[in-house]
Amino acid sequence: MFNFLLLACLGCRNNAIREVSTDASFNCWTGAGAYQIPTDSTGAIIRYGRELIVHTAKYLGPKGTVAQLTNGMNCQNCHLEADPVAGKKIYLTQCARCHGINGQGQPDSSDREYTYPPLWGAKSYTTGAGMYRLSRLAGYIRNNMPNPMNYHQPVLTVEEAWDIAAFINSQPRPVYDISKDWPLVKQKPFDHPFGPYADTFTEQQRKFGPWIGIFQQ
Repeated sequence: MFNFLLLACLGCRNNAIREVSTDASFNCWTGAGAYQIPTDSTGAIIRYGRELIVHTAKYLGPKGTVAQLTNGMNCQNCHLEADPVAGKKIYLTQCARCHGINGQGQPDSSDREYTYPPLWGAKSYTTGAGMYRLSRLAGYIRNNMPNPMNYHQPVLTVEEAWDIAAFINSQPRPVYDISKDWPLVKQKPFDHPFGPYADTFTEQQRKFGPWIGIFQQ
């Protein structure tokens, strides 16, 4: 994956530079298109890597043609006191039409990958994913959702994004062992939801806030 990203940058560097306007009405910057990938051997590697990023589940999902390793999500598919109760109300009006009332997502017509990924449940991201941190998820929601909105003209307020994130991450999902990820507990992010910590704040406070006292440590 990392080799693909590097090659993509190198291979398309001459065509990928675009001017970015500060005008809020201007569309978001987008990278070079697939048609700009070189036609040489390097381009073939880039195309292969791009295909794996965009259609991971097609090859490695539950019905993958190469191996059955992942939960059906593509690599391309994949944060103040947050309020899960308020978040549920907003989720039902702004998010459920794509991601489902029960967060189950929507498979595409091939039933090999997702058009809209599941947000909780057995096939969603694990407790070890970056999105399980509220700051990450809320930031993503605020700047990109509901699709096809973007950060130039966001639909959701900051508070609403945090509430939705709190609701989503309060739902059940696969558990991943990250007990060895932070050997130096003082370096854990402020909203890391798993102890132990170098202070007296609980996992509940770390996950949902308030974080004023944590910032003052």
